Amino acid sequence: MKLPKIDAFRDNIKVQMKPGAAPPQAQVDAETLKKRQEVIKKIQDKIAEIEKCLNTADYKKAYKIAAGEILKYTPQSIQGNDLLERMASMAETALEYMHTLAPESDDAFLDFLGGEMEDYKDVPLFKSIERMLADRLKRKIARFKKEGRDAWIAPWIETWKPVVVIVDEQKALNKFLAGEDANLKWKFKIPVQYSPGEKQRLLEKRKKINDALTSKAAELEKEKPRVPAPSQPFVEPVPVLPVEPVEFTKSASSSGMFSKKKATTNEPAKQEQKEQKKHKPHPKKSEPKALSKEDDHISSSEVKEYLFKLKHEQNVNEVHFVKIKNDLNAISLNKEKKLFKILEALGEKGIVIRKQGSYYAILF
Repeated sequence: MKLPKIDAFRDNIKVQMKPGAAPPQAQVDAETLKKRQEVIKKIQDKIAEIEKCLNTADYKKAYKIAAGEILKYTPQSIQGNDLLERMASMAETALEYMHTLAPESDDAFLDFLGGEMEDYKDVPLFKSIERMLADRLKRKIARFKKEGRDAWIAPWIETWKPVVVIVDEQKALNKFLAGEDANLKWKFKIPVQYSPGEKQRLLEKRKKINDALTSKAAELEKEKPRVPAPSQPFVEPVPVLPVEPVEFTKSASSSGMFSKKKATTNEPAKQEQKEQKKHKPHPKKSEPKALSKEDDHISSSEVKEYLFKLKHEQNVNEVHFVKIKNDLNAISLNKEKKLFKILEALGEKGIVIRKQGSYYAILF
């Protein structure tokens, strides 16, 4: 027998129960209520502390307290919670003050923003961090251009690759450096991932470039590895190979067959012995001669001239390492290694950028 539905009443008030809704207040046990009140009290205390820091202009401390609490919760739990949303708003306010007050040349604040992206969550706070980071990066590139340090832009941007990259980087930078009104678009990598030791290495490289720009240094030669001069090319040691014994063709006498020449005269045999003595290497010169320096010689100027012609005469912006090697006739292993080292040095100077798949983007 199917019973009719009966509405639930409590103190003459109809109780509306929705599917998936939390149980009425009376059904929640006392221990759970106590825990909720403790959490709410803790959040309220944190909000009071943040307000005090904001009033005393200690914006960094205010942001750290607010962001530290926000990161404990999921985006779903923050949304709709009045206290947590208020705390997130206070964190954004503190960050806005820091962004406004920090000078344009403050590289520490820029690194601070990049570090915050490592704890990314899909909340409005991190959207603000993305916006400020993109603005600061563009200002920094403009400063490189203003100081006449265009060649340093590519190595500096390379240090930000695990966090953010420029969309259509080569084309956008060319427009920007040409003075056109280029709108640099940034693509953030979420989550931020570093290989072991990569973060520290990139931070140190970025610091060297920033310090050199601050001191208005003309070059970064002290930090760059030295490239061998063209007049004295570096030649890797050639391993000493054992002297191979000279092989002789099998004569008729050794095969047991009758030889008329040997039977009639001994002159050919004597002549053969003289030729063997003539080609016998000297004991002191038994090692094979090293490869000629001219065969394995390749200079940085040759590579730069080749890349310059490739871009400005053939309109090629990207080239594969194999094509460079073949065009410059770097067939031997030594010459190929030298070519790779030269391209690495040119990359630190901002002339080329190495991309995935051994492609090199030509910048000058």
